[in-house]
Amino acid sequence: MPCYLELRDGHSGLDSPSSTPGVLGPLLGPFIGIRLLRDEVRVITKEREIALQRVGVDWVFYAGKYYSDIEIVPTEQMGTARNRRRQPFDLRLPNL
Repeated sequence: MPCYLELRDGHSGLDSPSSTPGVLGPLLGPFIGIRLLRDEVRVITKEREIALQRVGVDWVFYAGKYYSDIEIVPTEQMGTARNRRRQPFDLRLPNL
């Protein structure tokens, strides 16, 4: 069953104060699977498995921002608000 990766609490740098609220990030997918590992988040497409860089234990780096809150969202939990934020996953971005 397809799933999505929701990125939240995004900051432009790791030096942002923890009291400063971050931006709501993209909802990426659909993926056929997502694996959460200690030092990376691996998203699985039909073609391949791609690692998103984890910085420390609290941050995921994607498209120039650091996100401290991620959620795996199954298709059946995709409502109207989430569907508006959905973006295709750009294979080139994880390694930037």
